[in-house]
Amino acid sequence: MLAAYLLSHIVGCFPVRKSETSDFENDLVIRNLSRHVSPALDILGRYFLVECKNWKNTVGTHEIAYFANRVRYGRVRFGVLFAREGISGDAEDGGGENGRFMIHRAYHQDGIVVAVVTASDLQRICDGTESTLAMLLRKHDEVRFGAWSRAVGPRDQLLGDTD
Repeated sequence: MLAAYLLSHIVGCFPVRKSETSDFENDLVIRNLSRHVSPALDILGRYFLVECKNWKNTVGTHEIAYFANRVRYGRVRFGVLFAREGISGDAEDGGGENGRFMIHRAYHQDGIVVAVVTASDLQRICDGTESTLAMLLRKHDEVRFGAWSRAVGPRDQLLGDTD
């Protein structure tokens, strides 16, 4: 499974696949077993859940809400939804049901972050333009704070020039 492979390359993270006897439908549980405090991994938490949807269509609101509930019931605060074609309500999707609304609702109601990883995100990892951990942190921050159009450098922060 590609998700397990990518996430196993984050130092301290160990993917565990679901067992056949499990009552839950989580594709992966990621354990952060690093002995050292890592600010980056602390943002994601000691455990997080992963769901993989290698579908030809976008993932709809029902599946997003179901996954967010599994994250909530697992008492973790971060989940990763691998959705090759993205989720409903994205700009490429042309509107329709709004999966983004479900993700923001889960965050604002329960503090749960659901990061959606698409084929274009995986391409950036393959191209070497972004690491798996950097992508997860970017996705996490996009849910919490919205997307930024460009990175702000140290000079911009000091001068307050972020336009």
